[in-house]
Amino acid sequence: MIAAAVAILVTAGVVTALETHGSTGLLSATSSSQSSQSSQQVQVAKTPSTPCSAIDRAPGWVTRENARKGTRAWKSKVVGGYSGDGRIQRPMALATRLITQLPPVSGWFDQVSVNCGEQVGLHLSGRGKPIKVDLYRTGYYQGMGARLVWSTTTPPIPFRSQVSITPNPAHKISTLWPVSVELKITGAFPPGMYLAKLNDGWKATYVPLTIRDDESKAAILFVSSVLTGEAYNHWGGSSLYRGTNGSAQTRSRIVSFDRPYDGNGADQYLIHEFGLVKLAEKLGIDITYTTDIDLNNNPEQVRHHRSIIFGGHSEYWTTSMRNAVELARATGVNIANFGANVAYWRTRLEDNGRSVAVWRDNSDPYKNDPAMRTNRWRDGLLPRPESLLFGVQYAGLGVKSDYRILDAKSWPFLGTGLATNQLIDGVVGKEVDSPDAGPGPAVQFLTSSIVRIKKKNIRVGMTYYTTLRNSGVIDVSTDGWVCAIEDVCNWGHLPAKTSRAIAAVTKQTLEALAAGPLGLAHPAKLNIAAR
Repeated sequence: MIAAAVAILVTAGVVTALETHGSTGLLSATSSSQSSQSSQQVQVAKTPSTPCSAIDRAPGWVTRENARKGTRAWKSKVVGGYSGDGRIQRPMALATRLITQLPPVSGWFDQVSVNCGEQVGLHLSGRGKPIKVDLYRTGYYQGMGARLVWSTTTPPIPFRSQVSITPNPAHKISTLWPVSVELKITGAFPPGMYLAKLNDGWKATYVPLTIRDDESKAAILFVSSVLTGEAYNHWGGSSLYRGTNGSAQTRSRIVSFDRPYDGNGADQYLIHEFGLVKLAEKLGIDITYTTDIDLNNNPEQVRHHRSIIFGGHSEYWTTSMRNAVELARATGVNIANFGANVAYWRTRLEDNGRSVAVWRDNSDPYKNDPAMRTNRWRDGLLPRPESLLFGVQYAGLGVKSDYRILDAKSWPFLGTGLATNQLIDGVVGKEVDSPDAGPGPAVQFLTSSIVRIKKKNIRVGMTYYTTLRNSGVIDVSTDGWVCAIEDVCNWGHLPAKTSRAIAAVTKQTLEALAAGPLGLAHPAKLNIAAR
C-alpha cells in the first residue's frame, strides 16, 4: 500500500504540491466546484444523421471537400503554441495565476481516432462556465487551413482536479475527469485530421482527433504519430523525458492519453504534420488518415494503399507497427518519412492502448523479454536498426544547417525550378538522420549536408531506394521539413524561399507516391553502397 504523500494539482500543465489520500492517487483541492464534479451530466451531442454510406470516396473527393467554405477562426485566441515536454509551461502558468487563478479550459478524447458509426467521449475541465466546442477538419480550404464541421455548447463545466498518479518509477499521470460530451460520428464527418477548439470566452485550447475511413482504398495512407506526441506531453508535470523537477531521473516510464496535451493542446500536429496534410489536400491527393495506434491494432490496412507516409516526428514505434510497415514494403507499397528520428524507440502499449510504456532501463518489468522490452530498436538481443527499413538512422540533435541538392535531375526535384548544388537554407535540424549511422540497404543520396554532432562531422541527407517488389522508400532525414512548409518550426523562422522549395519538392514527391510503385516509375540510382 502506498502511504499518503505529496501529489499535484494541475495548473496549466504545471504542478503544485497538495495532500493526497491513501493508495488511490486521487487529489484533493480547495475548489468550490469540486463537489459538482460527480453530478455533472453527460451531454449527448446532436449530430447530423447523415449515414456512413454517404461518405464520398469517389475520385476527386479531397478536391470537393476542400472547395467547401474554410475559416481562420480555428486559430484565433488560442493559448501559447506547441510546447512538447513543457517548454512554455512556466510562463503560461504564471500568466494564468495572475489573470484567472484557474488554467484555461482543457480536455481529451477517450479515443485517439474513430471510424464512422462510432462514438467518442470528450472529457473536459473548465472554469465554471459553458464551453463552446467547435470541431474543425483541417486541410487546405482556400488557404485558410480548416473548415468548421460541427459545434455545440456545454452547460457550465467546473475546474476538475482529480488526477491519478501511479507509484514511481512508472509515475503515470492520468486524469479522472468524467465524460462531458458524447459525440457520434456520422457520414457528415469526412475522414481527416480534426481539432476540437475549446473556448469559454478566455483563451482557447485544442483537442486533436483523427476520423478514419476503415473502408478507404485511397492512394496514400497518412499515419499520425500520436505515440510520439504523448511521449513528449508534459501535462501534469511529467513526460517520458522529464519529471516535475525537470530531471530525466524523475521522468515517467508510462504516459497516458487520459489527459490533455500541454501547450495549446494540439500535440505536435500543427508543427510536424499539418503542413503536409494541408499541402496534400491543396493538391487534391487521394489520401486517408489513421494513427500509429490504429496501425498497431490493424496492421493489415497497409495492403489497401499505394503509399504510407509519416510526418515530421514519428519516433516511437511498436513491434506491430514495425512489422506492418515492413510487410507493406515487401508487397510493393511505398514508404515515405517526411521527418527524422523515425522508429527510434521500441514502444509498448498498455491499458487497451491508452498508455505508452517506454522504460529504457532495467526497471522495465519485461526487461528479460527481448520481444517486449522497451529500448532503442537498434539495441537489445533482437536488434532491428531503423536504417534497415529507412536506409538512414538517427544521428543526433541540436543541428542547424542547409541541404545541398546533389542532382536536380533526380525525380523529386523535377519541375521544381531547383538547380544542382543549390542550397535549401535552414531546413536541416534540429534532429537529423544519416546513412552512415547504421547498417542498411544501398541508397540514392539526394541532398547532402555535413553537420557537427558530438565533435564529429556527420553526413546527413535525403535518401531513396527501391526494392525488388518495386516499392520505394524515401526519407528526408530532418525534422525541419514539414514545419518548413508553413514556416512554423518552433526554433525560428526560415527564409520564404526555403518554404517554397520544400513545398515544391514535397508536391512532386506526394504526386509520385500517389501514382503507384516508385520502383517502376523511378528506379533508384544508387550512390551509397549497402552498409
